[in-house]
Amino acid sequence: KEGLRTWWGQFAAVEQLVELLGQPLSVIVDDFVTSAPRDSRKRPLGFDEYLVHRAVGEIPDLLRLCPRAFFDLMDVASLMEGNRSERSREAWLLFAPLIHPLAGTQGVAEVVLAELTRGEARSDVLTFLRFEEYVDALC
Repeated sequence: KEGLRTWWGQFAAVEQLVELLGQPLSVIVDDFVTSAPRDSRKRPLGFDEYLVHRAVGEIPDLLRLCPRAFFDLMDVASLMEGNRSERSREAWLLFAPLIHPLAGTQGVAEVVLAELTRGEARSDVLTFLRFEEYVDALC
């Protein structure tokens, strides 16, 4: 648990969501660990996925109010490389179904991404600008 707290505590997006949830990171990590499903047939949620899903469920309009935090946590590996402007197709397809307003299923996420990237130079990445426009249109 301490390792999870140390690792995730380094990300500003995590700090922002934890602060908005009004609980210490240690409590949220404990909740994550104790709520992890024991069903090995399902892919377990990562802490980042758990946090964004929980935050959207507990705080109305949070996605609209803090789109940058959600965009950053969509692909932590990319964030660690310093990329804050684009997210891959794969990251979107995993992330969007976790956040109900974005897309309820992976199939819907695929359709939404195709629409969001229509006319863009690259259809395999989602830019923050397009993500922010989509979130604004949803709310």
